[in-house]
Amino acid sequence: MLGLSLFSHEDGWENSASTHTVLFSNEQLAVTVNSTYEYPYSIRRTATDTVLVLEGKVYDRPTSALFDGIQQLLSSEDELEKYLFDTDGEFYLYVIDLQSHTVKVFGDHLNRLPLYYGSRNGRWIVSRDIRFVQGYLQAPINPLHLAEFLVFDYNLSTHTLFDQVFHLQLSEKLLLDVKAGKITATERSYSYDFSAKSISQVDEVALDGMASVFLTACKQRATAQNILSLSGGMDSRSVAAGLHKGGARVTGVTFEDEEKSATTDVVIAQEIAASLQLDWQKIGLSTANFSEDIAETIRFKMGIQPTRYYYLNQFCRKVFDRYGGNITFFTGDGGDKVFPDLTNNIRYSDNKKLVDLILRENYEFSLPEAAKLTGIDVKKLSDYIYQTLSDFPGKNSGDKHAYFLLTCRMKRYIFEGEDRNRRFFWATTPFLSRPFFGIMSKIDREVKINDDFYRRFIAKLNEQVAAIRDENYSSGNVSVSKNFYRFVKNKANSLLSRKRKEQLKALFEGRKASKTVSLYKNLILEWESNEVPVDMKVVRKKINNYSLGQLSLIATALMVSTIVNKQ
Repeated sequence: MLGLSLFSHEDGWENSASTHTVLFSNEQLAVTVNSTYEYPYSIRRTATDTVLVLEGKVYDRPTSALFDGIQQLLSSEDELEKYLFDTDGEFYLYVIDLQSHTVKVFGDHLNRLPLYYGSRNGRWIVSRDIRFVQGYLQAPINPLHLAEFLVFDYNLSTHTLFDQVFHLQLSEKLLLDVKAGKITATERSYSYDFSAKSISQVDEVALDGMASVFLTACKQRATAQNILSLSGGMDSRSVAAGLHKGGARVTGVTFEDEEKSATTDVVIAQEIAASLQLDWQKIGLSTANFSEDIAETIRFKMGIQPTRYYYLNQFCRKVFDRYGGNITFFTGDGGDKVFPDLTNNIRYSDNKKLVDLILRENYEFSLPEAAKLTGIDVKKLSDYIYQTLSDFPGKNSGDKHAYFLLTCRMKRYIFEGEDRNRRFFWATTPFLSRPFFGIMSKIDREVKINDDFYRRFIAKLNEQVAAIRDENYSSGNVSVSKNFYRFVKNKANSLLSRKRKEQLKALFEGRKASKTVSLYKNLILEWESNEVPVDMKVVRKKINNYSLGQLSLIATALMVSTIVNKQ
């Protein structure tokens, strides 16, 4: 699997972690790492009673300098948190105090690397590997959490699919009392106030500054061999332009699925690569090994990433086969969270309207459908989701909506997707660097809603790349002008939900999913085990009405339950 794990020193722990490398162990705890490539970590013993473990990568200073800074601040947790919050990287610091029998866990500015923790039946664990956590704790699937997962494709808050297994949130830190086996997640001292906007104008000078910060993030992340997942959209072309301008050697890779549903995306990606004179490869995907591909996806992320993203797992495996594991894999992830206005200018007077909007724009299964499938009372599920969303911080409903997009859509969805890639190689994006994200979080919505804002930014990196057509308005069955596309887009944003827009975009691009739908139906209808967490009578009755997304979630639940039941 992937990454570092800290867990209680129970009888038989060596068998549970038989594929792991032990970094540190005593009579109370073990620290191990597990990976298929040169996964980044460092360890330093600062005194006879303190062990520091750094997991991940830091880009703005050498690891030795970071450790020196940490050592000087160990006596002041507040100053240490500030130091780490302002460090650019994707990392966790584990401070193991052998004298007080405590472990403190601090992450980067966004807790970029998914981290799971829990305690059950006398055991405790903190780990980057959700399957190891679930297996070590023997944690069953929680029906209420599964129902929420069926609604959204992910869980909203700190919990996971599994009972007593939690996910570290965007602005949290962990304190572990080793003797008591107690893990406490608390708000850290430094985090973002997403409602605070201090940049109301962005002129050419400001754009130059933004581009310079982005360029630095690209340079600092670049290594000897850089592979970029390149599409025809705005986000990955920004990264391509930044890496190229920074002098990095980079190869673009673009996948094409078996049904060739996004051929224009491939063509435009090739145009971008040609404009920058980058090496470029098209990687063809297929459904030939569908069952094994989705099973592999589940084995790694245990449903945290549903089976519907099996093709991205296949894509990364093919990149790995071609270029190896010791590469830096760049994506445009995060561009869609830093450039748009995430408040959508929502000004509802009560939480119910906001919750209804979030459900309408993001649901896979409706609340009644998810409740019926899992045997949960629909009112209990509705109240649970309503309370979770209503408790999100923010001065108004727009701020709460932005918080949802950042802590749920980004943290529980995008970050987990990045981590799926890290099974094969280190993955990163400059959009979420500490300096660039910090700037973008302060920009007022009136700037972000300007259609030319993003393109003007890209032009600071490379004017030719900025001028290349966008796949969103030059694809599939229809070819329209940029101005007409923007007019339709603005109207759609004001009148339609995200789900409806996705359906229309699929029609616009001429996408088909008939073969994949059939494969999912066959897999589900031929499922042999009856020990599953969903009502198979309902599934069989409704299966011809399910969308591809819904079928993938049903398959996810079935496959995860099989792994849990075999333990």
